[in-house]
Amino acid sequence: MDIYSSWFSKGLIFVENLVLSDIDYEMGGHNKKEIIIEQNIFKGFFSFFDCCFEKEIVIRNNIFTGNSDLLLQENKGFDNIFENGYIVENNIGRLDMLRLL
Repeated sequence: MDIYSSWFSKGLIFVENLVLSDIDYEMGGHNKKEIIIEQNIFKGFFSFFDCCFEKEIVIRNNIFTGNSDLLLQENKGFDNIFENGYIVENNIGRLDMLRLL
């Protein structure tokens, strides 16, 4: 699943899904309302690259079997930006890892 240059200006609610593939979310965010990712199961790696979240992003009650790099800080020029913070609660899996090949 590729989410490339997607600006969810009116927010996004992604709830109770089963995603079997990896997800690559690049150069996105720019949300004027909350992005809510809740009660999902992600079987592949969920990659966030160079995203700027203007309003809160809520990551709650998900299972990340392949982990994610949402909170990984490795390259100042391309790290994700959270202008109004984030809520990360009660998830299974790591959100600060590099993709393992």
